[in-house]
Amino acid sequence: MSNRSTPSDLTRRGAAAGLAAAMVQGGGLARAAPGPEPRRIVSLNPCLDAILVQVADRGQVAALSHYSHYPDSSSLPDLGAGYAFTYESAEEVVALRPDLVLAARHTAAATRAALRTLGASTELFGVPSTIDESLEQVTRIAALVRRPARGEALAGRIRAA
Repeated sequence: MSNRSTPSDLTRRGAAAGLAAAMVQGGGLARAAPGPEPRRIVSLNPCLDAILVQVADRGQVAALSHYSHYPDSSSLPDLGAGYAFTYESAEEVVALRPDLVLAARHTAAATRAALRTLGASTELFGVPSTIDESLEQVTRIAALVRRPARGEALAGRIRAA
């Protein structure tokens, strides 16, 4: 493995440095309001997308993962296509000024690190291996968006299926 940087690496680093500087000068990321709910949520994973659109108010969702727009990789292509989306880059996410980011353990480590460095409130989710773990994710996301009753209703529909 080489330690030399390619031109595209330098471009990415430059963009990230410029973005960080602009965020500092511009007041940084939107923070969760002292109020009870996040108002700009970004999801970086298709499984989390599917839960988020079922439990959050539409106006709370700033963007979903790009997978939500592809019929062959989304469980909600018709619904997901109506939302903005990102390709998981930190620059895209930060530009949306989220007060909550939902990420998976396999979200790019560089993106997660950049979001952490810039102070984005990020919730990290693993890949559930059981139905109970999936239901826990539903109730956790519903609690994060301050819609626990919707989470319980969705969990009930999943159990019934």
